[in-house]
Amino acid sequence: AFLEAEEMLKGAPDLGDLQLQLEQASANVARDRAALADARAVHEGLRREAEARMRRLEAIGAERKSWLERAENASTQIAALGERKAEAEAERERLAD
Repeated sequence: AFLEAEEMLKGAPDLGDLQLQLEQASANVARDRAALADARAVHEGLRREAEARMRRLEAIGAERKSWLERAENASTQIAALGERKAEAEAERERLAD
């Protein structure tokens, strides 16, 4: 039985090599986890920047629409004032006669 056990131990893999492989695999996993964390941080930063740009573009669009409406309202008001001026001038001429 003892000789049989010795023979089995001779055929067993070297545990030192397995330990080294385990340490290398652990180091690779740690490196990959760190790379993943970095990639996630970069992705999150880019996502936040993209969302901020989208909000800014929406705000610019709303502001542009507001200014266009104000310009349209100003044109309408200018036209109304022009009509009132013409009416006032006509009234003045009528009263001057």
